Amino acid sequence: MKRMILRVGLVCLILLVACETEKLIEKPAGEINLRLEDMGEPYRLEREENLPGLVKLLDLEEAPGFLEANLRVFTATVVMTPSLVPSATRVIAAVLRCASSGGAQGALQEIRGNVEGGLRTQAGNLISTEDLKLEPSQVTEGELEVVFSRATVTTTAGLRGESYLLFFRRRNVLGFLVTAGPAGAFREEEVVALGRKMAGRVPLPPP
Repeated sequence: MKRMILRVGLVCLILLVACETEKLIEKPAGEINLRLEDMGEPYRLEREENLPGLVKLLDLEEAPGFLEANLRVFTATVVMTPSLVPSATRVIAAVLRCASSGGAQGALQEIRGNVEGGLRTQAGNLISTEDLKLEPSQVTEGELEVVFSRATVTTTAGLRGESYLLFFRRRNVLGFLVTAGPAGAFREEEVVALGRKMAGRVPLPPP
């Protein structure tokens, strides 16, 4: 009799765990993403896309698990010293909300591969990449996955361009930043600060 009770209790426990659904983050992507006021002068909003536009721009295979997305492109013209030559800079910021943590994790890897692959396709052997150390706690508190890297392009004329790539994921939400401009146009801490603004808007998952 005791064994039967234990078996019934074990079966009930297994069914309870199996039926438990993942607690998803439901905050809209557009409310999480960077805004023009986050960028400040002299940036302007050049382009904004939702899920179909993001999928097309990043050459993704749209999955049923993609719920919604927001992508914004900010541009500015800055004067670099000592040359004092005006240079164009760009920041691409995007947030994608998925139907599961696993879906968001897979999308993060696919997007990272496509972005880095696109840079290599454009620059060929002129590009070099390096991973940068960044602890999740430096971005925001709580459950967070972070990937941070820098890509440097050196032309045959000796000119150098630089891109920072910052990706983060909390549960079913992923966000990323890609900067582009001449070397020195962005500092690591500036990129991390922008990522902190985005990640800080992703609520902690419900218990």
